Amino acid sequence: MQIILTVIILFFLTACSSIHTVEYANIKQLSSLPQYASAYTKHMQNSDALYATQQNYKTSYFSAWSKNTKHATLYDIKWPFRNYTIFNSYGANLKPIKLSWFYHQYANANFPDFASVDKFAITLKYSSLHNFPTDNPIFYKPTLAGEGFPFDYNQNSGIDADKPVFVSFYSRDGAWAYVFSSFASGWINISNIAFISKKDIKTYQSSKFVHILQDSYPIKDNNNTFICYSRIGMMLPLVASSKQDWTVSVALKDCNGSVVFKDAVIPRYIGTIKTLTFTRHNIDMVSDAIMHSKYGWGGINGGRDCSAFVRDFYAPFGIWLPRNSALQAKVGKIISLRHLLDTDKIKMIKAKGIPFQTLLYMRGHILIYAGIYHNRVIALQEMWGIGIKKGKKTGRVIIGHAAYTTLDIGHRLKYYNAKKSILHKIISMNIITN
Repeated sequence: MQIILTVIILFFLTACSSIHTVEYANIKQLSSLPQYASAYTKHMQNSDALYATQQNYKTSYFSAWSKNTKHATLYDIKWPFRNYTIFNSYGANLKPIKLSWFYHQYANANFPDFASVDKFAITLKYSSLHNFPTDNPIFYKPTLAGEGFPFDYNQNSGIDADKPVFVSFYSRDGAWAYVFSSFASGWINISNIAFISKKDIKTYQSSKFVHILQDSYPIKDNNNTFICYSRIGMMLPLVASSKQDWTVSVALKDCNGSVVFKDAVIPRYIGTIKTLTFTRHNIDMVSDAIMHSKYGWGGINGGRDCSAFVRDFYAPFGIWLPRNSALQAKVGKIISLRHLLDTDKIKMIKAKGIPFQTLLYMRGHILIYAGIYHNRVIALQEMWGIGIKKGKKTGRVIIGHAAYTTLDIGHRLKYYNAKKSILHKIISMNIITN
């Protein structure tokens, strides 16, 4: 079957007359690698060690509810209005966004009320944290390959249900709250949060927790009423257990906007009360579950981008990571790969990397080192696509989901751009359990 299924010519640029193309391929068309974890873990040594990072997980997870947490300043949270302007921003219709739109967003952001609410809350469903108090998307030069959908720059991050947040202030129209979580901040729809008292926080934090190991399981109360979907990386307070089920506590909202908790029963196989260790079984279980994830920049449409994928992968192992790839690359023991030849990078990764405990970093992207397969370095990554180039023509071969790949994925493509390969662009590796 041919790799290239469809070629869409998006725009002609008058400046250089280059054509930007988008092409679509299934990962099986680009690689014969197995897309299941046991192919890469079967030669690993089991590790039952609990690492220092795991001791700090709950502290980091609940940091939004801590009085000692220092949140961003007013200047910090205004950054979207400095970064996105009428000169580089496009709307859903792919036309430049007008100045009046930015004026409206600034007025609605209601910055004079910054830090006027100062209350603790909890999320009720998977939600977006936006950079502006609106659902309207912002794209950067949709004519460029690798831009346009799904790269909505109004999308800062996704946040799961039942996550602690700190509410700073409201938008002028009252539809949005600016919140800080343990890993990201932004505007959230006011209907997606409920306020929580200090007493409930104390009870909540002292609970045992079920760490969720599966996406998209419908969580329902005792009346079989849907509450939310499960997502890998969630933690829910444990109420009771049986041989088949966990009974967990899930947040809802009363008519006053305050949290109420309801019991929900979930099957044991979608969660664990023990922090996972890096055994082959546990890695296989988490990897094969999260492999169903689709790419979503900033968590758009419930998907995961590269850093969210990495973050959620390690959550069941009790390892808390920052939200963006640049900060994730600074965790643990860092080994620089700058200025090395590509062949020397491979040697260094093989010599120093610990499978599934090592991250590989390039500017704007991060991957999990999965080990050696048939003498080739393998990575697990959530990827959007592969850059291609023909003369001045640039484009992407879209993958759009998680995959096990080599570091030169797509090298057999006719217009493969070796200078844009993952291997060529990797600048560091870091062992996060060190």
